[in-house]
Amino acid sequence: SLARWRPVEVVALVDFGHQPDRQTLAPHLTQVVVPRSIAHHRLGEELSAEARMPVTDLVAGSHIELTPTYLQAVTEAAHGASALILAEPYLLPVVEHLGLDLPVIYDAYNVEATLKAGVYPDTELGRDLLRQVEEVEQRAVASASQITTCSEADALALGTAAHQVAERFTVIANGTT
Repeated sequence: SLARWRPVEVVALVDFGHQPDRQTLAPHLTQVVVPRSIAHHRLGEELSAEARMPVTDLVAGSHIELTPTYLQAVTEAAHGASALILAEPYLLPVVEHLGLDLPVIYDAYNVEATLKAGVYPDTELGRDLLRQVEEVEQRAVASASQITTCSEADALALGTAAHQVAERFTVIANGTT
């Protein structure tokens, strides 16, 4: 719907092996597909094997320098942009790495720290990964110009963890409870 008022470019970081692509999905809505580099892919696979569960979402941003083509695509998309939208906190390091001076809208459709706390192993690696999730999520909340959540409970949890006031959050219910 946003593309009705402003051009929107989605820059999607996808798994290694996909082909880079640029598609027009609808009028004023473009998707740029950037596959992870082999080094980025291998690191994600190694950490996932060690954790015994996928951690590629976290590794996507924490090691984004391993996929410089993604950094370039975001740089190009940000040129002339009014704002950046993060669909989850894991790619906030891209914005930080590039030093982009644009408002960030964080679309928090989950409380990632809560989700990961329930699935990461209770090991030294699992606790370190959870700490990384908590830190990036709190930075996303603290640095965002606007934050949307799917529920009041999510807004409260994110606000409490990041020491932010409730007025910073806009709840857009997604139909689930």
